[in-house]
Amino acid sequence: MELGGKIECPICDWDWQVESDDDRPHLCHKCGYDSEIKDFDEEALRQWEKENGLLEEVPQPGESSGTPAKFKSDSKPIEKFLSVQQLLQQVKDIPYYKEVLEDLKNDDDSWVVTKKVKEYAKHMMENPSSLNDLPPIIVIDGKLQDGAHRISAIHLLSNLFGIIVVRYCFINLNLKNIFLFLYLIILLIPIQTFFLFIVDNFLFYNPNHLLVGFSGIIFGTFSFMLLSSLYGKEYILNIYIGLKKNNAIYKLMTVFLSLGIVYSFLPSISLSGHVAGILSGFIIFFL
Repeated sequence: MELGGKIECPICDWDWQVESDDDRPHLCHKCGYDSEIKDFDEEALRQWEKENGLLEEVPQPGESSGTPAKFKSDSKPIEKFLSVQQLLQQVKDIPYYKEVLEDLKNDDDSWVVTKKVKEYAKHMMENPSSLNDLPPIIVIDGKLQDGAHRISAIHLLSNLFGIIVVRYCFINLNLKNIFLFLYLIILLIPIQTFFLFIVDNFLFYNPNHLLVGFSGIIFGTFSFMLLSSLYGKEYILNIYIGLKKNNAIYKLMTVFLSLGIVYSFLPSISLSGHVAGILSGFIIFFL
């Protein structure tokens, strides 16, 4: 390879010019694949990033991290971009992401895995662009070999994002009752279940399907806040909550609900559950 020549990674298509002081010219600085040894070299990639000041705030593998399996010399790795839901559906035996969520619900971070996942999640939330710089998730023969911490962290953020938005909006709507979200959950579950039955049986003609997830609760809360931000809402079932009109929150809820409805048409997403949640939120507003 001549100095100044270009090398292209066969895995991620990243290309670069060969430099005189590079002792690993075939190492891709994006995904960590070395086309000379025909394998990923995470350690060499991390060392390069460290030497170039790219790892100052990026979480690193801890004591709970294992060593991923190596690719065979004659293997041909394929790079894919998948959502968290697609990963959970397509990859077998992803460990401990459910346990981490349970730990967080109980405010328990004594487990070293939970600590590492929270570290990743905090970094991702503060640096969204870092998602493109994280090491690849490695799957061999359909089984996860590396990336469980990162999957758990992204899954955690996807579950908590709606709650974070709800909290932000309630604060800006001048909320006077800290138990409002709890009241909404208690009201939304039975009303959403009823609407879901109606939607599945008479709109989508799917009588054997019944699913109520937390995303439906979030959609119901969003629709409740949409009307509250437009008209204000002083009381709910004679309980004072003191929500005031707020045009900025109204626009935000309009955008989120519109995007959410479009998102609901994707495969493996419960459109009926989200529609039922939205309808339930509208009903609760008038209580």
